Amino acid sequence: MNIGNGLVQGHGQHWCGTSSRALRTGSPSPSFTGKCPTRAARARRMMIRRDIVTTVAVLALLLSGQRSWGQAPSALGTPVGCTYATCALRIETAWFGMHVVRGTQGERVGRLGSFGGGVESLLSGPDSAAAYGRQYVRATRRSSTLGLIGAVAYAVVVVRTDNFKREQFGDAEVITAIAGAGLTLASVPFAVQAQRSLSRAVWWYNSALPR
Repeated sequence: MNIGNGLVQGHGQHWCGTSSRALRTGSPSPSFTGKCPTRAARARRMMIRRDIVTTVAVLALLLSGQRSWGQAPSALGTPVGCTYATCALRIETAWFGMHVVRGTQGERVGRLGSFGGGVESLLSGPDSAAAYGRQYVRATRRSSTLGLIGAVAYAVVVVRTDNFKREQFGDAEVITAIAGAGLTLASVPFAVQAQRSLSRAVWWYNSALPR
């Protein structure tokens, strides 16, 4: 048994926090704290902390950039002399995303972005259309942010586990995978809310147009 600096080694075990006086007298020490953490345990804690810091940094970056990505100017407004036939809005699916188109000619007036962009016409329309348009932007931002962080967490797990080829997963990988799955699931209600708000915004915009 070796005694020094509060460290006791015996029978292949390391114990931390036991005072030398307690060892000499054989009495239990109130400062006993248990086994020393192994190098692997310390490495796992460091990886967990690094994953948490990375996730928080990504979230802060996304939240700081949302205003510039999803902000919609209000200077467009409804063109003069609009009728339902010439200016009614609708959403059409294209090869690279979804577009807001106007009138029978299908003029493109916006492209729906991942963080709520492309609905400038709705935000500058009647009050009800603008209100639902703002709800769409908020819900889309939240859904996209949560989904993106979940995807980042999944990518981290894939890299750490060599594309899930490792036989055993560490605590860091398990926690990251569970957190990523939870964030992805949490984004679904916001995506549903965004689509519902967008549909209502389009309806209110079109209902204000003269026939």
